[in-house]
Amino acid sequence: EPALGPEAWWDTHPDGSSRLLIVDDSELCEERWTEQARRSLSAGTAIVAVARTSDALVDFRGLISELKQAGTGLLLQPSAFDGDLLGVNTAGTPADLRPGRGLLVLASVARSPHSRGHPVPIQVLAPD
Repeated sequence: EPALGPEAWWDTHPDGSSRLLIVDDSELCEERWTEQARRSLSAGTAIVAVARTSDALVDFRGLISELKQAGTGLLLQPSAFDGDLLGVNTAGTPADLRPGRGLLVLASVARSPHSRGHPVPIQVLAPD
């Protein structure tokens, strides 16, 4: 599907049924989109949202808050406190992570008492 603004996307997908929704600058999303995002998640839509950690850490309502509750995400070049977003411990993460390196956090990892604090190291490739 072509790229659509949020109003147009939800107008064409009122039940949230789509395979993937990518949201850039998600900290700018209006709070009214939260319920629509919730419907999309429950309909099986994967939502990839990009946000600055500083904004996401203090967002307690809206789209980012809803996605944080899911407990799954990719933290690129995380600092010691970025894991708080997804309920994992990133305090021991090396400070010299190169661009594209980060930690993959799956909801099952974040919620498991046996693996809490052990996200999976990952390298994201950039196209040439």
